[in-house]
Amino acid sequence: MRIVTLLLLGSWIFASCGADPRPPSGVLITLDTTNAVALDIYGKHRGITPELERFAEECVIYEQARSVAPITVVAHASMLTGLYPPRHTVRDNGHLPLPQSAETLAEAARQAGYRTGAVIAASVMAAQYGLDQGFERYDGPHKSEEVSDGGIRDRPAWEVTRRAIALLDEWGGDEPFFLWVHYFDPHAPYDPPQEHLERAGGRGYLGEVAAMDASLGRLFERLRAEPDYDEMTIVVVGDHGESHGRHGEGTHGLLAYDVTLRVPLLVRYPGAEGAGERSEELSTVADVYPTFLECMQLTSPERAGAGVDGRSLIGPDPSHAGVYFECYSGFLNYGWSPLVGWADAESKYLHCTGPELYNVVQDRQETSNLYGAQDPRVQRAKAALERLSSLEPLPREGDEEVALPGSAEIVGLGYGGSASPETEIPDLLYLTDLPSPRTRLSEFDDIQDAINAAGQDDFETAIRLLEGVNHANPRNVLAATRLSRYLVKAGEPGRALAPLEALIASDYDGPILHQRLAEAYMALGDYERGLAEVKIADEQRPNDPGTIDLRARLEKLAKTRQ
Repeated sequence: MRIVTLLLLGSWIFASCGADPRPPSGVLITLDTTNAVALDIYGKHRGITPELERFAEECVIYEQARSVAPITVVAHASMLTGLYPPRHTVRDNGHLPLPQSAETLAEAARQAGYRTGAVIAASVMAAQYGLDQGFERYDGPHKSEEVSDGGIRDRPAWEVTRRAIALLDEWGGDEPFFLWVHYFDPHAPYDPPQEHLERAGGRGYLGEVAAMDASLGRLFERLRAEPDYDEMTIVVVGDHGESHGRHGEGTHGLLAYDVTLRVPLLVRYPGAEGAGERSEELSTVADVYPTFLECMQLTSPERAGAGVDGRSLIGPDPSHAGVYFECYSGFLNYGWSPLVGWADAESKYLHCTGPELYNVVQDRQETSNLYGAQDPRVQRAKAALERLSSLEPLPREGDEEVALPGSAEIVGLGYGGSASPETEIPDLLYLTDLPSPRTRLSEFDDIQDAINAAGQDDFETAIRLLEGVNHANPRNVLAATRLSRYLVKAGEPGRALAPLEALIASDYDGPILHQRLAEAYMALGDYERGLAEVKIADEQRPNDPGTIDLRARLEKLAKTRQ
């Protein structure tokens, strides 16, 4: 990679002396829920990703790339800011948006006179979550678009590519641009087109990857037609992977093993320098931001705090001594211990109430826990976490306390979206008395089964499952809020109050609890108490669409009674 650095420096000097002063364009392509080994260039060659294989011939392929979290919005926030989650403060889907104080890659590009646009595949990253900062065009799924079987609005790969190409055509190739294109196909549920399912040997997940690859081929073809393609920087990176049952996790977002943290990372540098190389440098998705800044010759905007956490992959010392990762979904939604960690080239430490240490060279599947409190690898990791803890997070200036209309859809996925925005995040090294996530996966499975049963109007089964979770863990917010809603739908609103009131009594509070209480009181005919709960919900999160709808319904019912 030192050779690549020198070659790139030479190409920039040569370009600066040429006739065309146009700055180089950049394209970020993010592959949601894509395991590196699902791609032919990383894993078993199955012939399902020929377009990425062809494109990789122009790229440096990074073998040791990790995400900062197995959670979509969190990982993308790090890509666009170069900050780890404790710094950018986005910790879960549907929780809090990226602060307005963040200075994103798109903002840096736009400040330099670039056209900026994003084509987003899923409403999990709606503009309200703050990732739209700096984009002239932020094209995400609209309310009129179809909701998938997974309960979220998302676009298939062919539609994402169509919209991205249309935007490039609209720009016309006369100005430098920064384009972000997000694909969501490999996210559950897996329902690929038949031709791609057959190519993948009947495996739905791989069929989705194959469908995404075919559409990527059309995008690559269009990018090659751009007048500045030769000097263009293109980064293809995964936000996280999928567990497929390993470690007992069906999908992702609950644990932090490498099956969901290791991601594909391909970088096409200007002039395709370093094409075909494979790098073993330890890297993280937070490296995307500083790498683009350097390749596109952008100036990093002035920012609060102590610089960025990522490193340019073409810098003099591109490899990290270690990288940070976390998973807070269990803490925020299920009443489980926070999960944070640090990984270097050989070892990986997971810090929670059930700490774990793995030799990731000899034990790639992370099956043999080597944890010992005095192990020097643990001590080094804790020291790194303590240093990160001491850095200033981005300030929240009050304008982020806005309605997040997509949160109901995120809750519909069965993870994220139910946490209170007021929940205090503990220090990275603080150990709570909450259970370790890996010991409570059965709770998540029961919640998923309950959601599926309710989808079939089998509220008896859904209630039985959720009552079991609630009894074992009254702090499981998602279980309690789902239970209350299903009890109301089953005609038992009186029973819906207790699990919600117990959470509030235990010092957990948030607008979703008061929304559910309002629904229960409305079903009981106690409209005044329902409106009182609506008022509390609105104070906690003003202008939330769910709260607005509840108030209108309750006021109408109260007026009718008069």
